[in-house]
Amino acid sequence: MKSPALVRFIAAIACGGALLTPCAAMAQAGPDPCKLLTPAEVSAAMGTKMSDGMPIANTGCSWNAAHLIASFSYQLHVDWGKLKAPSLAPGLSKSSVSGVGDDAVFSIVQGDKPFVSLSVKKGARIFMVRVYGVASVEDQKRIEKTLASQAAARL
Repeated sequence: MKSPALVRFIAAIACGGALLTPCAAMAQAGPDPCKLLTPAEVSAAMGTKMSDGMPIANTGCSWNAAHLIASFSYQLHVDWGKLKAPSLAPGLSKSSVSGVGDDAVFSIVQGDKPFVSLSVKKGARIFMVRVYGVASVEDQKRIEKTLASQAAARL
């Protein structure tokens, strides 16, 4: 028999990461994530034909092509102030972004292959856009900002 903690952990992974919140409550995050961006918009931003959106539980969506992924996910139970605050972690930097939602911040993990995430606050909602397989930090930022702006306009 599985322990209750293990069951909650597995459910949390399936529901987008919140350890104590049931999936049903997460469904109220906002409009269907796969309808906030069209495959054509994602393809244009990524510079190649991307798949139709595939749901990630009920809080996210991903679009795929060979070696490329774009993803959108609602960030539930997140303190915007803490998310936006400067990082004390080595190798992680944050910078404010203008022109997207009510407020936005890039988080960049430095390393051999730097990784960028764009978190956006729009009204009471917080969401994150990430792209995978894009080598240049500047290209990651450009693509994520384009996609986040389009999604924010529909919220």
